[in-house]
Amino acid sequence: MKSLIIEHLKNHSSSWSLGAFGALGEFSQDQHEPLLVAPDEQLTIATARGGIRVDQLDQVVPIAYETIRRHRDHWGQAVAFCLPEAVAKMSNRKVITELGADDNSILAEHRQHVIFDLGLATPYVNVCVRTADNDLISALRAVAGTNILAPECSAFRHILHHHPHRIFISRLARLEVYQPIGIDRSPEGPHTHVLPKLLASGLHHAANTPIPQGMISGLMLYPENPCFDLLGNEYAFKKASFDAFQALLTQYGLPDYLHEKERLLTAWQQHSDADSYPEPADRLGRLAARIALRQAFQMHRDCPRLKPWRQRFDRPEKQGSA
Repeated sequence: MKSLIIEHLKNHSSSWSLGAFGALGEFSQDQHEPLLVAPDEQLTIATARGGIRVDQLDQVVPIAYETIRRHRDHWGQAVAFCLPEAVAKMSNRKVITELGADDNSILAEHRQHVIFDLGLATPYVNVCVRTADNDLISALRAVAGTNILAPECSAFRHILHHHPHRIFISRLARLEVYQPIGIDRSPEGPHTHVLPKLLASGLHHAANTPIPQGMISGLMLYPENPCFDLLGNEYAFKKASFDAFQALLTQYGLPDYLHEKERLLTAWQQHSDADSYPEPADRLGRLAARIALRQAFQMHRDCPRLKPWRQRFDRPEKQGSA
């Protein structure tokens, strides 16, 4: 697992995230972007725009999975580094709280800066900001002890004006974002999202994320997708990237998911009739069927036998899912 993390910290085509449903920090790097900290035995990387540090891997369970995307020929893929729910719990603060100097910052130059927990009531991640700006420190101290989402709280206004570092901390990792907050759109590279309506759901993962009950992701890895880049731009199918993730899926994927993909593809390859194929028994099985057919299409675009299978098991949706 350690070698897997180092491999993808070094890979500019991979990206990472840490957070909860509605509060998320994301990290990626450009191909020739200078590194302030290079991936090494400390499982750390930092650029001028942000950084990640993996602090511990005890009890961590990697779970590789695939998801449906709106584009009918695409799918998402990720590896969730998970902990048991009881182990993953963090501070779960519900009000803005000053935590003092950030002694655990990725870069030594930030260790005298002041860090504040935003109190977003996310049980498995502490969502914080860090600053050396005296005006922002004073403004946040003035609203300490209040709910940042309360209409009368001015914290977000001050944060958007001063652009402090955003810090996301789980039991196994820390993700820091240094570049300014995107006001009208998210900037390329490391950036963050805080979406109160999604936070109100109380979920840690999106409902369609196939992470087993009782497990909580403390860090997410997104290896290079074979169909599109980090900005969502489509390119010619990359078989090498596909094969690389399928190897991870074989090693770390859910057995029932893998079984359904294999079952469907075997039936299709043996020229079975789509209409007589037994419907998958559950949501995970239906997901496996849809994605298996999208992957078969990418590798066999001219095969007419795929059409009836896709019409039955991967019909276009009116709104789709992300």
